[in-house]
Amino acid sequence: MPRNGGEARGAPVLPNGVEPCIWMTARLVAYKLCDRAFDCDHCPFDAALRGGCHPPDAQRSAAVPPSACEYRSDRWYHARHGWVMLIANRVVRCGIDAFAAHLLGHVHSIVLPVPGTHVTQGAVACWCSDESNLYSLAAPVSGTVLRNNAQIRDEPDRLCSSPFGDGWLFELQTDDPLEGQKSLLSAEAMRAFVARQLGKLELTLSGGRRDVAPGPTLQDGGEPVGDLRKVLGPNRFRRLVRDWLG
Repeated sequence: MPRNGGEARGAPVLPNGVEPCIWMTARLVAYKLCDRAFDCDHCPFDAALRGGCHPPDAQRSAAVPPSACEYRSDRWYHARHGWVMLIANRVVRCGIDAFAAHLLGHVHSIVLPVPGTHVTQGAVACWCSDESNLYSLAAPVSGTVLRNNAQIRDEPDRLCSSPFGDGWLFELQTDDPLEGQKSLLSAEAMRAFVARQLGKLELTLSGGRRDVAPGPTLQDGGEPVGDLRKVLGPNRFRRLVRDWLG
């Protein structure tokens, strides 16, 4: 039986056992199946589209810029948008990825785990806040905190401005080696995972309609609004951060 049981609201039907190309998920092409296991770096179709020109409406409908979907190959990733990088034997550094940094946009304060605290993979390890809300951030791996990044306590916005650099969160001694942990994703696998999340975000912005290209723009149709708080509204934004990061 075709996925989704047939045509729904003008959406193309996908055969069982196949995945849509990320450009179809982003709704920049009408129909294209992935035949390369999301190896976008070596895909000629992906290269052609990245080198081409997209229509203005397609550009304006992108709530997340390409820079927010960059994943470095020198670390592993967790589905809650945290990264982990080996720096010594069983000692790792942890932070949030660029997608999470863009989603948060800016933070005013951050609460980090104290050294000696044991954190659990996928569970809340620290918190950050903006003008009015507190958001939790999950640990990408389990282990005992050795030290945290004192710099971002004084300059919390570095969490968003330099997520792969000096905006890291803490270092810990891992309970288990990183190799073989099934909950950790490579950079390529994380890009594919985020492509699916962006498809869901696109549906959220369009009110669940697949036949509408949503544009995070001002009411007068002017410059795009980059802050998802303004695009989604405070309540939906809080739910999104809670579901994806914490």
